[in-house]
Amino acid sequence: MAKRFLVLSLFCILVLSIMTTSFVSSKTPTTTTSDYGLRISFPSSGFLKAGEDMSVRWWVYNITDGKILTNTTTNCTLNLLNVSGYNVWRVANYSIKYGIPSNPQACQNCFNTDIKGKNFTQIGYYMYQLRCQTTTIGGYISGDLIVTGTGLDLTEGRSILYFAILIFLLFFFGLILICAFKIPGGNDKDEQGQIININNLKYFKGVLFFFAYLILISMFYFLVNICYGYLGENLSYKLLFVIFRVLYGLLLPIVIMWFIWIIVQIAQDKKLKGLISHGIYPTKL
Repeated sequence: MAKRFLVLSLFCILVLSIMTTSFVSSKTPTTTTSDYGLRISFPSSGFLKAGEDMSVRWWVYNITDGKILTNTTTNCTLNLLNVSGYNVWRVANYSIKYGIPSNPQACQNCFNTDIKGKNFTQIGYYMYQLRCQTTTIGGYISGDLIVTGTGLDLTEGRSILYFAILIFLLFFFGLILICAFKIPGGNDKDEQGQIININNLKYFKGVLFFFAYLILISMFYFLVNICYGYLGENLSYKLLFVIFRVLYGLLLPIVIMWFIWIIVQIAQDKKLKGLISHGIYPTKL
């Protein structure tokens, strides 16, 4: 039974870590543009930190002759949709600035606006659509904006590092469980089932199980932070966070029960030593 529990625990955690890491690694922003009329140059990494203000800059060109267009001939509208698909932010031409008067070198011939961080409080996928038009032609650009806890992409190097840490924690967790299951949980008995000696290793068995539980909590805490930091998916983050909260919430009751068990065992062992010293070998206390 103990071996089955160990194998099942290791298998579930390994599958969970592999699925989470591979799923995070597959997240890439996508962009769609028009191939006629106006071309909009919208430099963006596609990632944004949750709660952080976003400064939007873009340039508008005529695809036919390549000339850059200004606000004297061109109107633009920017829409932002949240993770639920609702339009949470919209700014039209009258609210969009052209150039930055205080620092012309920072944004020459560009349209710009600022979006407050309160529009990006939830992690997940956001969508934007930017449309510009003159009296005769128009163009658009639309794409994904992935809001995460760090605002960074999960690169291959980070993926390898995090996966290596998870494997190390998983290995350490399994090693501690194996050692804990191999330690006898009771006192030494003879062939007739009589207690002949007090086994103090049973206290160390509890210590190993406690450390294994702490490592289990650490693994879920690590996965929660990876999902929050790099994953534009609220469901996975919330699921892992609920599991972490449950495990963490049980920590104090487990510690209290462990100390009560230790006190009871010490009292029983003291009584057993007295019986054994008088030549009495009970089968149980």
